[in-house]
Amino acid sequence: MDNRIGKTIRKYRIQKGMTQEEAGELLAITANYISQIETGKKRPGLSTITKISEVLDIPIAKSYILVE
Repeated sequence: MDNRIGKTIRKYRIQKGMTQEEAGELLAITANYISQIETGKKRPGLSTITKISEVLDIPIAKSYILVE
């Protein structure tokens, strides 16, 4: 499985200085689920990707790549 989604999310989360726990609180998902996304074990749905993009300020062009 291609893990561009997880790598991109991790990059932006770290740039924002957030832990997985902090991001999870803002996104109303568990830190464990964020970890699974970042390591490629889970692939988030479109609504989750949209929320993640908004919270982590991922540019719209990058967001498109996440759902491709």
